Amino acid sequence: MDFKNISKENKVYIVFFIAGIMSLFMDWVKLDSISYNGFQQQGWIILIPLAFILFTKLTGKLYSRGFNLVLSSVVCLLTIFFLFDKTVYINNEAYNLAALGLHIMVTCTLGYVVLSIRSFIKEKK
Repeated sequence: MDFKNISKENKVYIVFFIAGIMSLFMDWVKLDSISYNGFQQQGWIILIPLAFILFTKLTGKLYSRGFNLVLSSVVCLLTIFFLFDKTVYINNEAYNLAALGLHIMVTCTLGYVVLSIRSFIKEKK
């Protein structure tokens, strides 16, 4: 596959996917000296549907763009729920222990949703 012949939209999909992989190596949960990265939090599971969407976009398979939109939306919602699940209460105060890596993964899944919406609208025209 020649990287020069890939559309700009597909290049953005690749960038978001690579950023998602890199976020797995960063801290997802951090509290002082205790921290867990994306692999310890089973974050690689989020990459499986994103890899499927990327594969369908790069190979040009005739999957429904609506299916990609629904899949990316579900993954995005689950990632956001996972982000809010990291809230703990200490002395009647709420603290969110989510670190930078998890926020990057949420950004990547939101990017997939935006690109899927754009692709879905373009298909309708």
